[in-house]
Amino acid sequence: MSWYLPGSWSDNSSLLAAIRLSLKKSTPFQRRCDRRIDYDTRLGHYANWTRCNPAFQKYACFDCRKVFKCTSSKEDGPIIKGPWYPPHCPSCGKEGRRVGTAFKAPSRNDLCGWKELREWVESGGEESAQKSLMQERRASRQRLRVDDRSRISMDERRKRIEALQKASELGVRTSEEERKLSIIRTFKGKTTKESWGVVVGL
Repeated sequence: MSWYLPGSWSDNSSLLAAIRLSLKKSTPFQRRCDRRIDYDTRLGHYANWTRCNPAFQKYACFDCRKVFKCTSSKEDGPIIKGPWYPPHCPSCGKEGRRVGTAFKAPSRNDLCGWKELREWVESGGEESAQKSLMQERRASRQRLRVDDRSRISMDERRKRIEALQKASELGVRTSEEERKLSIIRTFKGKTTKESWGVVVGL
């Protein structure tokens, strides 16, 4: 069955968007979040939204004692910054609490463990854990950047050692050594072997 809407595609895009949104809201307890995209009638397009990093975050439902993931789809469109709504539990339909990617849930029969986890998450423990994890990752990336800048390859190190050895055999002075010699000439008036050895560290 095919149908035709008068006007150009840009005129019909808002109508098609509203139809698509109504279809998404007809199944409220699906695995993907049903409130990710909100149609803004004032602006005439979808409201801005954002997706968690990298859209495979773990969420927990403490009533069902279940952990589920928020998967993404190509139908969701581009990732734009804006409001984020957590996904619903596929069993009971309640909003899930984000617990992070490294979360390991206890068994479903461990009622005390789930109760302690619920209190910990509601008191903000997971947010502080996520912040500390992000700070550790940022610090490790910074350390890697510094190591990459200061690290030289073994071939480059070997070439530098060989060049220094050849220069010392030939009596060739580097620019740094020449600068030190000029300092000695300036303050002592003449260059002696003893003063040169003191400056160079021989």
